This record gives sequence, structure tokens and C-alpha cells, in this order.
Amino acid sequence: MKKIFQHVFKIHYVRTLVILLLLSLPFTGSDCEKTLTPSGDGELTGQWRLVYNSGTNHDICPGEVVTFLSNGEAQLQCPNQLAVTRHYTVSNNSLTYTESGIEYNIVSLTANELQLSGYDRFLYYSKTAISDNKNYTGSGNDNRHSSER
Repeated sequence: MKKIFQHVFKIHYVRTLVILLLLSLPFTGSDCEKTLTPSGDGELTGQWRLVYNSGTNHDICPGEVVTFLSNGEAQLQCPNQLAVTRHYTVSNNSLTYTESGIEYNIVSLTANELQLSGYDRFLYYSKTAISDNKNYTGSGNDNRHSSER
């Protein structure tokens, strides 16, 4: 009789533990979406310098600096050239330049790093201070901005 009681107790204990675990998943997993899903333009605003361009298209000017403003405008500047202004939107992990229709997937967005993918490009940006913009001279002869095809 004692063994039957212990066996029933173990079954109820395991069942209760599994139920509690399943019930706690929505609460413990709620922050995972914030971690895995980059947030919108609140964190995107600021100045970003293109550090690395990989993929099959290497046509973005090296050292491009993009300044995302909170009003939905982005100022893109290749080294030693005038800046161009483009409108942008951020929705469902996508960054879209509205004039050209260029849309990038936001792969990663942290306080210091922005990774975009699209059009056979993988663009890696680093957050910079505005004063750092004038120190980069760039290399190569590509003068296309990331807002263009």
C-alpha cells in the first residue's frame, strides 16, 4: 500500500510540475521576443557608419555614414561627397527607403551595431558619434548609397 501511495504521489508531483512549467512559459518567454526582434526606429535613430559589406553586391561606398532622424528622414553620405536625404520607414523588422522602395531586413539592432540584409548585400554598421564623421576618407570608387539599387 505504501508503494502504491508513493507511486501515485510521484505521478501527481511530475504532472503538477509539468503543468506549472507549461503555465510559466508565457511569462518567462515574454522577453524573448524583445531580444530576438529588433525594435523600431527609436533605437535606429542616430549616426551609423558602414563597417563591412558582404554578399555578392559590393556596390555601397565604403565608409558610408547614415544618420537616421526621428522624423523619418535619413541622411546618407559617402566620404568626401555631399549628403543625400531619403525618407525611411521601419515596420516588422524591415527598413524601407520610401523613394526608391529599397527594403532591408533588420537582422540585428543593438546599441552599437546594426546589421541589414537585402539585394544580395549584408551591411554591417557601427554607431558613431557625429564628430567622428569627418575623420574617414574611405577607399575604392563606389559612390552608391545603401538607399539605391
